[in-house]
Amino acid sequence: MVETATIYGRRILHGITRYLRSHEPWSVFLEQHELGADPPPWLHRWKGQGLITRVMTEEFAAWLKKSKLAVVDLNDRIGNAGFSRINSDDDAIGRLAAEHLLDRGFRSFGFCGFTHELWADRRRAGFARRLADVAVVTSDNPRGEDPEAIVAEILVGAEGGPAELVEEV
Repeated sequence: MVETATIYGRRILHGITRYLRSHEPWSVFLEQHELGADPPPWLHRWKGQGLITRVMTEEFAAWLKKSKLAVVDLNDRIGNAGFSRINSDDDAIGRLAAEHLLDRGFRSFGFCGFTHELWADRRRAGFARRLADVAVVTSDNPRGEDPEAIVAEILVGAEGGPAELVEEV
């Protein structure tokens, strides 16, 4: 169960298709699926052996654990739900983005990402660690959220790297 609404999901499906072409026949069912949507009703009756999916909720994770299906979790938005998992190296992506800008002579930087998205937090941390001995962290435009909580989440993503909190000026 992989959504087709994002490029990430479509590329995962492309990789699965390449694998299927070179291995034993599999039974594959493709249905339009929105990221974060409830599992389809047919899944509860399905007699398959395994599922490649994004585990997006605790309820879905609990159901999968009860089902005894083999699960590969492709989720990059929330923490580990306890299944085998495949993720991008988001820290390296952030670091490589910073190196790309440095190699082109840029000396002033900003990072724009999604608040409360695990992959964005990890990319931001890699970006900041590569660019500075000290990362300057701001509240990331809180839009009604607690700015201190946002900063605390970002600092957790920095995993012990040096950081300095700069209050609004």
